[in-house]
Amino acid sequence: MPEFLQYGFMQRALLVGVITALICPAIGVFLVPRRLSLVADSLAHVALAGVALALVLGVSPILGALGVTLAGAVGIERLRARGRLHGDAALAVFLSGGFAVAVVLISLARGFNADLFALLFGSILTVSPSDVWLILALGLLVALVIGGLYPQLLAITLSEELARTSGIRVSALNLGLTVLTALTTVVAMRIVGVLLVSAMIVIPALTGFALARSFRGALQAAIGAALVSVVAGLVAAYYLGLAAGGAIVLVSLALFGAASLYGRSSRAGSRSLAGLLAVLASLPVAAAGADAECPRWREAFRGMPSRTARIDSADRSLTVAVKLADTDERRAAGFQCATAEEIRASVIVFDFDQEVLTQFHMQNVPAPLDIAFAKADGRIFAILRMAPSPTALYGPLGPFRFAIEARAGFFASRGIRPGAARLVVPGSR
Repeated sequence: MPEFLQYGFMQRALLVGVITALICPAIGVFLVPRRLSLVADSLAHVALAGVALALVLGVSPILGALGVTLAGAVGIERLRARGRLHGDAALAVFLSGGFAVAVVLISLARGFNADLFALLFGSILTVSPSDVWLILALGLLVALVIGGLYPQLLAITLSEELARTSGIRVSALNLGLTVLTALTTVVAMRIVGVLLVSAMIVIPALTGFALARSFRGALQAAIGAALVSVVAGLVAAYYLGLAAGGAIVLVSLALFGAASLYGRSSRAGSRSLAGLLAVLASLPVAAAGADAECPRWREAFRGMPSRTARIDSADRSLTVAVKLADTDERRAAGFQCATAEEIRASVIVFDFDQEVLTQFHMQNVPAPLDIAFAKADGRIFAILRMAPSPTALYGPLGPFRFAIEARAGFFASRGIRPGAARLVVPGSR
């Protein structure tokens, strides 16, 4: 056994470090592609306020950070989801607010002490057995949730709009991801410190994306990089007397630098994050068309209200009886699990209330469809043929408000062409 593992405090530090290395990148790979890396930094500053509050009240810093950080996570996501503040503005409010509260509470606690310094910058000496059990429980919870919701989390990472039209509850998942980030912040702060937690969430994820050509490969590479960083950083902290958090993050930065150089030299441009997302966009949205969901889709299809729409062209006006998909559930259903007879007899108009940029899939659809896309003013600018497929995605090159799905050949047989027709749906704003 290596010398440094003969001591109980190093064994506890290594165990907590391994837990940190496993879950931090698993969160980071879902934040970095969506440009939400600042979520981790904002929650770290909120956690600092929780630590300061715990010191004032004389309770466990981990419990204090846990309560305040969870409240901050819910607050951030509520502000973002309701549109009261844009994502970056909500993060700035909580980042600066959390830090300000922490400074005030630290002054009430009569300044810094050794325990606070260790929580700020990480320490291998302050991890107690009770901390290990609490951190192990939180880490296991985060890992189980990520494993169980991996397909849905991947879907919202690729495209929130596509995930929403596939029946995935995007708002609930966004809130859950922010809460998981809060839990991860609390797990990691004993080793790397609250001020450096965000680095362990973001930097290994960047390393993974620089090395891998698939999302799963990026996740595996990120976890590997985090494990190397934790072990090397803790060894350096033990033998050189360094702050554990700083040593771990510096190793992580070195690995990211090496990965970036390797990625540019071996596959210039092909391993960039944009390239990765372009490849991933061809993947199916998992769980969107499972057979077990058919009763749900059938109910939503039957619940679509009937309307009489009109399609005007230069020389004629066509009146069409349509079903209106005007809610997330109805838009997610579409013709999924419909019969061939229902497809021949029905036309569905999808109304997104505003112009969006998203795609449609053909899972659980038994027959080919034509789909027309119209702007907010009703102008039809694209018509596509969609074949049944478990993987293919279909969408126009531009935003749209309305989409009209009908049996294959419906538009051509009525002389409806892109750029020469306009959809009118009574009651739409």
